[in-house]
Amino acid sequence: MSALTRAWLLAVCLLIPSFALGQEGDAPDPDTVEARAHFDRGRGLAEQRRFSEAAEAFRQSLALVDRPTTAYNLALCYYALERYVEAIEALDRYREQADIATEGEAYVEAQRMLAHAQRAVAEVHVDVIPADASVMLDGHALEGSGARTARVNPGSHVIRVEADGHAPQLIEVEAEPGVTLRRAVQLVSTRNPARLEVSLLEEVAGTQILVDGEEVGTTSARLELAPGEHTVSVMAPDRETVVRPVVLEHNQHLRLDLDLGDSTQGGGTIFLEEPVFWGVLGATVAAVGAGILIGWAADEANGPSGGSTGVVLDAGMMPQGAMITW
Repeated sequence: MSALTRAWLLAVCLLIPSFALGQEGDAPDPDTVEARAHFDRGRGLAEQRRFSEAAEAFRQSLALVDRPTTAYNLALCYYALERYVEAIEALDRYREQADIATEGEAYVEAQRMLAHAQRAVAEVHVDVIPADASVMLDGHALEGSGARTARVNPGSHVIRVEADGHAPQLIEVEAEPGVTLRRAVQLVSTRNPARLEVSLLEEVAGTQILVDGEEVGTTSARLELAPGEHTVSVMAPDRETVVRPVVLEHNQHLRLDLDLGDSTQGGGTIFLEEPVFWGVLGATVAAVGAGILIGWAADEANGPSGGSTGVVLDAGMMPQGAMITW
């Protein structure tokens, strides 16, 4: 920071401390009294170049009493911190209320700060799929659907995109003054179809494997199915029909190894859900891992890992002049 800028900062001590709380004999408005206290505290902190704390004091004052002078001083603090996005917002608020005829040099200086701040900010454009995914930029939600755009200060930023049934994504970006960053994010679904695998322990000519009444194979079958209830049937000449109801969930992998049994005359149907059958089936269902051959596995998409990035802003340029009084 230049000596000239430091001299400007010290000039805030020359601010006129007087403040009209109302006509003599009138009880002062509590909000106005509190707003003035925050305002004066902000001036004191700015004199000590504690701009972050000063900005918070001016922000609290502005929330109680909306005055252009407070908005202007708040903008000065944000400008010193190189928080140009916030400075632009405060300057816009000041310009909406300020009287050009009475503000004089302060208004001219506000215009200069605004022009510089607008050149200094960057822009982040995020296009997301699914369109209703939530997008957080540095912990703040970007409202809307599909593409989202926001102005950001130069430096590091973190974008988090998430949606129900999808793995979240975390992106860290480095913004430079005047640059537009574009990112396209397509989330990976964690609700993938279930996978069913059916095989026979013995090949029998003329065998049909059916799922929900539709033929899907002869000696084996592999297919993806929607979650829910399904029926697996195996039919072969001179063999009893095997029927196996199954209930599938997202991301599941179910494997069935079925034995058609001995040749029969007249056929019949074996319903594998019967408890007696499970006692008889025994070794005909092979093992998968430590369990029976009916194996279950969850295939979940792995979301990206990441952390958070803090943004440290140092004191930057300051305009020539002094903070204006209440």
